[in-house]
Amino acid sequence: MRHDGRSTEDAELTGDAQLAGAPRPGRLVAVVAGCAAAVGVLDAVAARRLPHELDRPLLTLAERARTPALDRVAVVVTDLGSPAAMTALAAVVVAVLLVRRRWVPAVGLAVAAAAGGELSPLLKAATDRTRPPVAEHLVAVSGSAFPSGHALGTTVVLGLLAVLAHSRLRATGRSEEPGDTGRRWRRARLVVGAGAVVLDAAVGVSRVVLGVHWPTDVVAGWAVGLLWVCLVVGVRHAWIRRLAAVRRRGRVRRRGGAAAPRR
Repeated sequence: MRHDGRSTEDAELTGDAQLAGAPRPGRLVAVVAGCAAAVGVLDAVAARRLPHELDRPLLTLAERARTPALDRVAVVVTDLGSPAAMTALAAVVVAVLLVRRRWVPAVGLAVAAAAGGELSPLLKAATDRTRPPVAEHLVAVSGSAFPSGHALGTTVVLGLLAVLAHSRLRATGRSEEPGDTGRRWRRARLVVGAGAVVLDAAVGVSRVVLGVHWPTDVVAGWAVGLLWVCLVVGVRHAWIRRLAAVRRRGRVRRRGGAAAPRR
């Protein structure tokens, strides 16, 4: 089988939606519905501007687990998931994509990440939920608690990057011979997905360990971020399917024209 970068690029960005790794519509709708329901419930909780009945026990449990070493790790992890760090990470990836002339994913990532970053300030202004007592904070913070901006931003950026990496690896794996190579690409996709989930979870937990968020703030950040990523993925794959259909019609017309007898 002939391998080249062009075939992989076409498959990933503008070709067959199945080759690009499009999820089944039913699964995507289920995830979106679940996230929307979770956001609705958590928003109702935050509307009281008071901690949920589970927030205080979980926050107390996190405080009891504190040690000097754990506190230092939590600070490092929370810095990795800060808005500045996530913005820098997204900017670097966008720059790499532009250098490689991959215009569509570069612009898509930039727009989706920037729009997702605006969700946290809007929700914080709408809910104005009070943070845990200042005496429990291990780092300086300001503003409303709900949702956790770190958890939301990390979910959005890492989720979008995982989707791009998954699509690239899937397209590359399918363009090669099956067998050990195909399994290698499947393992690579699992590693990428697992890495994103672990880092995202660690950032969210660090916000509770540092005493600056209620647990429901963090869960809300994860839910809103995942909902946004799912919506972006849905729009992306709808565009891919539409473009693939246009290309198929174009190929059919060209073949029909070539097969038509000359008069």
